[in-house]
Amino acid sequence: MNGSDNSFTSFDTFGDILYTLRKHDEANPMNAQRAHSPLFLIIASLFLLMVLVGLAGCTAPVDEEAANMAARPAVVGDNVAAGPVETTEAFYNWYFDYIGDPGSDSFRNPLADRAYGDSQYLSARLIQEVDDLKNEYGSFPYDPFLQAQDFPLETTVEAWEEGEDSARVIVHQQWGENVRDLTVDLVREDGRWLIDAIARGNPTTPEGTTELFYRWYLAYIGDRSSGTFNNPLVDRAYRDSEYLSDNFIQKVDEILASAEGGGYDPILLAQDIPVAINVTGVEMMGDTASVAVERFWGGNPTPSPMTVSLVEADDRWLIAGVTMDGQAPAMLPAEVVDAFYAQWRLAIIGDMRNSEGSPLTEGAYRNSGFLTDDFKSRVDALVAGMEKGGFDPFLCAQDVPNEITPVSTFMGPQAQVLVTTDFSNHAFTVVLELHGAASWQIDDVICANTPVGATTAFYSWYLGYPGDPAASTGRNPLAGNAYRDAPFLSDALVAETDALLEEMRKTPAGYDPFLQAQDYATAFAVYPTEQADRVLVDLFFGNPAGGAGQTLLVGLVEEQGQWLIRSIEPGTPAAETGANRDALDRALATLAAQPVVPDGETIVNDDYGFSFQVPAGWVAEPMQMDGPGMPDDWPVEAGYLLMPAALAEEMAGRSGPPAPDDPPLIPPFSVEVVIGDRAAFDRAFIPAFASEETELGGTPLTVEQDSNGDAVLRYIFRNARDTVQGSARWIVFNDVVGGFSAREALAADVAGILPGILSTFAFAE
Repeated sequence: MNGSDNSFTSFDTFGDILYTLRKHDEANPMNAQRAHSPLFLIIASLFLLMVLVGLAGCTAPVDEEAANMAARPAVVGDNVAAGPVETTEAFYNWYFDYIGDPGSDSFRNPLADRAYGDSQYLSARLIQEVDDLKNEYGSFPYDPFLQAQDFPLETTVEAWEEGEDSARVIVHQQWGENVRDLTVDLVREDGRWLIDAIARGNPTTPEGTTELFYRWYLAYIGDRSSGTFNNPLVDRAYRDSEYLSDNFIQKVDEILASAEGGGYDPILLAQDIPVAINVTGVEMMGDTASVAVERFWGGNPTPSPMTVSLVEADDRWLIAGVTMDGQAPAMLPAEVVDAFYAQWRLAIIGDMRNSEGSPLTEGAYRNSGFLTDDFKSRVDALVAGMEKGGFDPFLCAQDVPNEITPVSTFMGPQAQVLVTTDFSNHAFTVVLELHGAASWQIDDVICANTPVGATTAFYSWYLGYPGDPAASTGRNPLAGNAYRDAPFLSDALVAETDALLEEMRKTPAGYDPFLQAQDYATAFAVYPTEQADRVLVDLFFGNPAGGAGQTLLVGLVEEQGQWLIRSIEPGTPAAETGANRDALDRALATLAAQPVVPDGETIVNDDYGFSFQVPAGWVAEPMQMDGPGMPDDWPVEAGYLLMPAALAEEMAGRSGPPAPDDPPLIPPFSVEVVIGDRAAFDRAFIPAFASEETELGGTPLTVEQDSNGDAVLRYIFRNARDTVQGSARWIVFNDVVGGFSAREALAADVAGILPGILSTFAFAE
């Protein structure tokens, strides 16, 4: 089902796509100088007409470059414009005039055409910087002149600082009802003002200063997986920042000089580096302010909040401190695991004493608030298929341990807690999801008695060993030789690792033999292979949607009934082998067949401009979008539950837990409306394990399988034309039964229904 975040697909170096649009709440003294004002356009048009009349009297041929130059704003004397504001206005006028209408045949791309390279308004340094950006990525990940991936409706330029040879102006971009600011630096060369740098943010506002500083900070750090990585703390680069107060710089100096200084970054309040920073709100208090900031970690859709304190000085805002803040879950993942198993043991022991049967077969787990509804449904199906004497899926055993101990917690896209018991060689991994904003719930238990389970248990332990990234634990399983006592490693592999690390210590080069990399993974996934004693491990060092950064082929041996890791070597990514994408392939095959058009009600959503039809006897119940724990800025703005009317009536009439033999009640399909850019979509859904672009009745459609093996299937319609207005509509149909082997009976009941519904989908004109 849905993750609480994003995950995240196309991050640029500066975390561009995770910026939250916000209103500009201060008066703008330069509103009369709008770059697209009618007066400006009339004057520019008259001037251009005069130029064209003059050219009409010439007999010399005019080449294409000259024609392009004639279409640009005129040069005033020997200067590009009279001042920094006029230069900036002239550049953005030229830029948008060059682009034309993005929705028509007149559209031109000044980046693809490299038209900016001949601009009269840009410094040679900035032109080279833009060229380097394209060379680094192979294409432009975002527009460096707009600092966005889309086009604003309007721009307004405001004067701020001007010296003899340098100046700074603020550009206000209008995006619908929201305003986003850019800071533009200019230099004077040969008597002409030229744009030399463009950054997102505004040093005259607290949130703008925070944005400017942290985007610079992350850009300075660069990519840890490449040679561009720099450390602003080691380099003391932060000391030269114009966005930090002298007192805060001194405080950072003191922390770094202290004994604990190497444990964490006092500017990010973490040991690891977030992939993006998101400014979410500001609270003004006279000449001080507090800005709420979210830090996003690679592979983890749940942000960590912190608060940035600022002070106003000389018409600008300066960062004065950083503190941890925000609503934290009431219980940590390991505490949830402890609490659930304490209750579960008592329930089992109580029923055994009273001879009341098993809490498993009686369905007592259905009343637990520590389990997700989806996990309860999966356990329902598992229990229904068990014959007498089956094992307990929560304990991965038939008997009840006396001691159940959470050993370590790895915080990836989900929380994974390795649990051991007092049974010999007995362990399992408990997977938790963040429900709403403040509670963890158990979503799966992976037993360690298989190669996949044993490998999952090991990497949950290994990646969780350093502890909380926000704390100064500083533990290293290699430096402390902790791997020697790690669960699920064979003695032979431990000995080989000892020898390998001893050799590495003799040279400056080295890598982590368990990760086959020099960086620390932020997420992982384990898949089976055709060989029973081999598994694949995909390691992610950033956004999982961008693909695995490293894939391992892990070999295991079975010793005394326990699977142990014997070898680790580079492997082929599971996505490239097509491993376990059966659900997606079945969905594509079903779409390729002639769908049966439903004959029931047509659902029309006027608010978001789309419609679809459901079969007779089916209903589309609107989702409740403002429930407890739902963030105010959650990108899913509307939705429906699609199901047979009889199922809806049964669900509405159920007031308590079902009988043990009752089938789970699950609406088979749902529709969710996401409004926003790709970052908004990635925040709302788990990154796709596999996807395909196709079409249905001439309408483009993306089909995604959200995880390996059993998975939710997503059918995504997007209206690309909406991006001209700065946002996009993503209409997502979710199938929560067709991709799960344990829900075959439910899927059979609704087989063939969804393709017909999808075939009737249409965006309003």
